[in-house]
Amino acid sequence: MTKRFYKSLLRLYVELVYPEIELESRGKEVKELENDKELYGEFLQWANSSENIEKKKQLYINDFMAVFGRFPEGWTPERQQEVPDPEKFISSKSGADRKSPTA
Repeated sequence: MTKRFYKSLLRLYVELVYPEIELESRGKEVKELENDKELYGEFLQWANSSENIEKKKQLYINDFMAVFGRFPEGWTPERQQEVPDPEKFISSKSGADRKSPTA
């Protein structure tokens, strides 16, 4: 589950930071990001921030449901309670400045 969520976050980050990149090329950009220490540090900062938190939570819920076939504990469509924040799954190792994804 954690690996799937991490990959989803990477794809979302690339989509937000590089909106001009065509869908077919985003996989290549994700690989480049993973292999570049500075860019990866920027991703980790974003992943652990409250930026785009609603999108991150929706990714978590979607991935959780895909893996376990149910909603995360404490979350139901009727009662939209808080789900765990992304920083519980991704740890930051860099303090590099980063581009600020919007939306």
